Amino acid sequence: MIRRLLAVLALTLSTVASAQSAVELGRDFATDDGLGRVAAFSRFEKAVAPSARASALSDLWESVEGKPEAEAVRSSVLAYLMSQPVQKMPWDARLGAHVAAAGRAKSPGLRRLSLNTFSRRGPELAKQETLTFLDDTDDNVRELALMEVSRWSDGKSVLTDYVTKHSKSTLHKGSVARARFLLGK
Repeated sequence: MIRRLLAVLALTLSTVASAQSAVELGRDFATDDGLGRVAAFSRFEKAVAPSARASALSDLWESVEGKPEAEAVRSSVLAYLMSQPVQKMPWDARLGAHVAAAGRAKSPGLRRLSLNTFSRRGPELAKQETLTFLDDTDDNVRELALMEVSRWSDGKSVLTDYVTKHSKSTLHKGSVARARFLLGK
């Protein structure tokens, strides 16, 4: 009985400590300054063990929900992920869901960062997620997705399908022109 109570107490304390550290890291990550981000990333890597980074990034993501600094913190989280080699990139289902949610954010900047994060993971790991950006509301995001798709071994067929599907749309004028250019390379 006492052991169970101690185990629950230890778990509660570690959860509280984790939430507090997420808040502290949130202050560091709440910047759009490149040098500030590098310093925040360095502090993050010193403070959090590699095996706990995906969870810590998710905690950080969730800790700013509804706050004014949410976009800056989430942009920094995505920038951190993109700065990591694919083999060392922290990733779990929860963090992947946050990255996917950023792909549906109002901000085109967050959507581009989400696309770049999935692109960094490569088509072997994130092909379907990358393809969803071909239907984005922002033509610049669609163009970025098309450039990524053009690097794939089966990219030409995807680009051809995209041109066929959207060639008469004025909304997709820029991205269709980009797709045609990429097909001509």
